[in-house]
Amino acid sequence: MLRWLGQTSGGGEKRKEAEDESVDRACKAKRRNFNSKWQTDREWLVFDNENAVMFCKICRMYTKEKNKTNSFVVGTNNFKIEAVKDHEKARSHQESLQMKIAKAVPVEESVAGKSLSSLRSLELEKMQLLFRNAHAIAKKGRPFTDFAWMCEVDRKKGLKIGETYTNDHQAKEFIHYIAEDERRKMKTRLLDGKFMSVMSDGSLDSAVMEEEIVYVRSASEGKVQVDFVGVKSVSKPDAANIAEAVCGMLDSEVSTDWKKKLVAITTDGASVMTGVNNGVVTKLRGDRCYVLGIHCMAHKLELSFSDGIRKNVMVRKVEDLLSGLYTLYHKSGVNRASLKDHFRELHLKPLMPTRIGGTRWLPHFFNALDHFLRGYVGFVHHLEEKSQNTTNTNAVVRAKAKGFLNIAKDGGVLRFCCLLHDTIYQLSSLSKSLQRSVSTLAEAQSCLSSTQAAIQKYKSRPGPKLRSVLDTDTYEGVLLKPSDAGQHNKAKNELIDSLCQCITARFSDVNSGVLHAMRLTSFQCWPEADTSFDFGDEEINKLTSHFRPLLLSAGVDVDLIPDQWTILKAELYTAGFSQGTFEKTWPTVNRMLRHRCPDVLYLFDALLTIPASTADCERGFSVMKQAMEKIIKEHIVRATEPLMDPLQFAYRARRGADDAKIFILDSIHKHLELPDSFARLLFVDFSSAFNTLQPHILATKLSS
Repeated sequence: MLRWLGQTSGGGEKRKEAEDESVDRACKAKRRNFNSKWQTDREWLVFDNENAVMFCKICRMYTKEKNKTNSFVVGTNNFKIEAVKDHEKARSHQESLQMKIAKAVPVEESVAGKSLSSLRSLELEKMQLLFRNAHAIAKKGRPFTDFAWMCEVDRKKGLKIGETYTNDHQAKEFIHYIAEDERRKMKTRLLDGKFMSVMSDGSLDSAVMEEEIVYVRSASEGKVQVDFVGVKSVSKPDAANIAEAVCGMLDSEVSTDWKKKLVAITTDGASVMTGVNNGVVTKLRGDRCYVLGIHCMAHKLELSFSDGIRKNVMVRKVEDLLSGLYTLYHKSGVNRASLKDHFRELHLKPLMPTRIGGTRWLPHFFNALDHFLRGYVGFVHHLEEKSQNTTNTNAVVRAKAKGFLNIAKDGGVLRFCCLLHDTIYQLSSLSKSLQRSVSTLAEAQSCLSSTQAAIQKYKSRPGPKLRSVLDTDTYEGVLLKPSDAGQHNKAKNELIDSLCQCITARFSDVNSGVLHAMRLTSFQCWPEADTSFDFGDEEINKLTSHFRPLLLSAGVDVDLIPDQWTILKAELYTAGFSQGTFEKTWPTVNRMLRHRCPDVLYLFDALLTIPASTADCERGFSVMKQAMEKIIKEHIVRATEPLMDPLQFAYRARRGADDAKIFILDSIHKHLELPDSFARLLFVDFSSAFNTLQPHILATKLSS
């Protein structure tokens, strides 16, 4: 009635508020939560409380690539029992479940294993040949395209390799499954083992992105094993990102509890890796203070050598000579060819100067010295000709040749070169020992001491190279300028003292504390039987105290280790350890005494896992570089080959610039019409050897 009279009432507003409240209650009623009862008889169903989603853990682990975006793989908040039941019946879930069951079944009992056993022997032999070829390609870092011609060679040999699976695509598949099997073996071995150590190193790729490579070293019953874990790009090469990348690789490829087994982390000496407060080693160590951070000993040796020669005047003079010779011949094809001719006239093998710098100072410096001393006659004869030839040699080259010749024929410089050769030879041998995959810290300490002793001996007794030139005025038949013997002895003593002091300073940590106690792992440090009663007791107590939390977490009875150490020594010396009646290796000792001294041998397993260097990481990068160079080379050839022939046309006789321009552009347009093709003309190289047309005219026409 009030509405008809134009008046309003508050009743409508109340009804509207009541309706809004009912809608809110309905919305709240529709808001669903996860019901834990759904997980009954559904072990695969997991609720992520932090993100408020549920997902299928089996599908996350085993789903195919095309199902990666499935809601139960990425996580869903559709908390309905119907959604759970629908996923349970889904084909993708059933396939993932079958894959999980197949993984759990032993290989010989699986469907694939039974199918393989039922194959005819001929088919099995074919697959063995194919897998061996694929394994060889992976082992040698060859491109996949080599697989086809390797199979063709097998056919020529009369091997029945078949016509199928002999292309590069199948080679990739074979290598994938070989790698998967090796990773499975590695994972099983590391899961069964009690201890492991990590090696990590970084390198910049062609895109200037930091790539971090990780290796794991383990030991079981005295046998040391080094395994490749993976390579991962790091967006920013700081400690946090590198540590995250290393942890991610170890979590996915090894196990999530790898930190409980961690003994040591070996890296190079970069501050981002070894920083005390925020370095990668510190972040990976966490609150496990017993985890050791090892600075790669091969890197340390390089730094010691660099420190030792930094202020030596004679070393600078030798470096200037070797660098000058390298520049003189490396950047001039004419000089190189002329030098080779001189070597042939002298009936000597041509030796080119090499650079002294690079990623490895010791080997590069040694190679440069070795080439100079072995090819000394050829270098001197060629420099004499260049310094006297006023017709075919310009004044700058003539002056350089004369200066290098004066230094090369200086008796003092040559004798110092021989001293450097002897010294660096000893350091290079030490570096190679440190870079062995199974090298231990104890062996590194032993080699370090013996190398220092050999270098110190050169102060009173000349080395083999220096001995050949010390008491004569000629070298390889070339008359040398006289030199002051006292000055030579002074320079020699300065070099040796400086090197030994720098080595001692750099390696001071291995001569004390826990690292020094690890000398027990080297049988070379063990004494004769009559002095062995108290040998190693102090070191065993120190090692047991340091690694006590690690040993306890591995189930080792730490209190029994001192007694078992005494029993171990007594048994070995009784069995003829001093007389060498058995092989002195830790696998042999484990076979003999594992049943009597298990706990002390577990301690030695932990010590054997500690790597002395990161050489395995560098070898890994080297293999990657070789493989990528071959792959990139093949790709470049395929991408640029369609554009190479037109450029060759430009140099044919009786062709003008217009003809060349038309032919080049026409070929490029035809190439661009092909699917998935591209072309970019960066530059055209006009050599002076081609005189069939005017290069500047063609270049102008092409650029326009």
